[in-house]
Amino acid sequence: MFAKSPTKNQKNFSDDCRGNKIYVEDGSLACLCWEKAAYGIVVAKEKGCTKASTESAKAVKKQKTACLKAFSKCKKAEDAAIALVHTCMAGEINMVAAKGEGRF
Repeated sequence: MFAKSPTKNQKNFSDDCRGNKIYVEDGSLACLCWEKAAYGIVVAKEKGCTKASTESAKAVKKQKTACLKAFSKCKKAEDAAIALVHTCMAGEINMVAAKGEGRF
């Protein structure tokens, strides 16, 4: 019943219980459906799936944090580039070069 991914199968049971017209129209069948979904949760806990999913969520959060830091660094560089473009358009760099100072 829960060969590879108990939590995925449990999710399928839950989705089925919510969306299947048969369960909406028949209360007894709906109860049986939710009983299967609850059993799926028990099996997932017994097999350690909840621990694995928690570890996975932490790893994803760590990668997201690293990605946001990298994005922030790029965004700051982009913002600095806008100031440089504004400076160049004002002619300040060309004027410095024309004076022979040789720096930008």
